[in-house]
Amino acid sequence: MSGRKSYRNRDERQMSFDDYFVVPTPAEVRPGSIAGFDCELRQALSRSLKSQSLSRYEVAAKMSEMLGDDISKNMLDAYTAESRETHQISVVRLVAMILATKDYDLLAMIAEKVGCRLLVGEEAIGAEIGFIDQEIEELRARRAQLKKMSPVSINRGRT
Repeated sequence: MSGRKSYRNRDERQMSFDDYFVVPTPAEVRPGSIAGFDCELRQALSRSLKSQSLSRYEVAAKMSEMLGDDISKNMLDAYTAESRETHQISVVRLVAMILATKDYDLLAMIAEKVGCRLLVGEEAIGAEIGFIDQEIEELRARRAQLKKMSPVSINRGRT
């Protein structure tokens, strides 16, 4: 349980943030804990390329330009083919693909696997505001604690 308040009588037509925002937890470090992730990544790469307005040739050309290295459509096909287990995309090429496609879901998938949440652009500002609000609340609580303690009287020469 996330520790959040449950609203059992809420209108079912309204979206619940409890359902929307799930705090990611890292995969356990144990034998086989991330087995199959390569297949998940291949499927995500394939979905990403299929959803693009760019062709695989265009994505490969953009990646090649960024990397200063030749990337072909056939290489992209190999990275997404479940039958080509020996062809795994490198981190550098994955970054180039994310930049070429502007598909941050690929990076978000990896971030969630290790227990992180990806924030893109202005989302980071919202998170920083939330962090500041939390710090303000903690400081207010500390201030209230101090006020409840015996106040120290400072006279500075006054009688």
